[in-house]
Amino acid sequence: MKREELKNIIEEVIKKEKKNHFTFLTGAGLSAASGIPTYRGSNGIWVKGSDIHKPEEFGTFKYFI
Repeated sequence: MKREELKNIIEEVIKKEKKNHFTFLTGAGLSAASGIPTYRGSNGIWVKGSDIHKPEEFGTFKYFI
């Protein structure tokens, strides 16, 4: 998407009643380009997990809920 197209979309959203509600949909790679660890990269949560999230639980119904 070109910068001008994005600017037009934002201008239209600002005119709406709930103008402070934004959602940005991005594709894979945005986090890596920004320096944020990727989900499945070598340092990602899918590989390493965390104190709160365990990779082996990600695909379960319990985790989804």
